[in-house]
Amino acid sequence: KSFLINKKGKYKGYPFRSFSFGSFTDGFSDHLPPYIFLIKEIK
Repeated sequence: KSFLINKKGKYKGYPFRSFSFGSFTDGFSDHLPPYIFLIKEIK
């Protein structure tokens, strides 16, 4: 989702952090959420 990424400034393209240098920045996290696909073959 685009709201998870900084759109401008020094950290453009990086995750929109919740905290920076001890101050709350209204962000969401300091990393992107991981996801995996679990697939099982049906016989």
